[in-house]
Amino acid sequence: MANLISKIIDNIQIKITNVYVRIEDTMSIPRMPIVLGLVIGSIQAHTMNEKWQQQFIANAEITNKQFSVKDFAVYMNFQELERAGGESEILFDSLTKDWKETDVDKKYMRFLKRECSFEDSALNNFLIERFEMTLRASINKNVRNKKPQIWANMVLGGEFSGVNHEIVSEFGKYFYFSI
Repeated sequence: MANLISKIIDNIQIKITNVYVRIEDTMSIPRMPIVLGLVIGSIQAHTMNEKWQQQFIANAEITNKQFSVKDFAVYMNFQELERAGGESEILFDSLTKDWKETDVDKKYMRFLKRECSFEDSALNNFLIERFEMTLRASINKNVRNKKPQIWANMVLGGEFSGVNHEIVSEFGKYFYFSI
């Protein structure tokens, strides 16, 4: 039974795609609505072989896992209504009022497609700019061999800027971290 549980844990895979969360707050500060958004293109976790190719494993001494996050971004928009002439241009209803769709579902789908593809991304103030990350980790289950028990390597790509960090990458340039 323990062998079966170990095999399941070693080979578990996760795939989550197209996550979009948007919160519009018009109640906390009525004269200044706030919008907070989170976009995740995909999150994946796979079991890999020693050449870092996806593979089912059984009874291996070392388990290799690869975790990746693509098109991750967080934004926050706010607007003082007195300066905007009394109408907020950051809320969903205001952003889509001129759209021709009369069906609300079609309007939502168009809006989601625009946001998740980062069209008109200049409309959003990004706290975390769109980036991707790949983390590779190896777990050595045999304490007698001389390999490290845990090994990890992380690759970041994208644009990062803000108060606490200032890293800007060019297309095709990535940052590597390894422990």
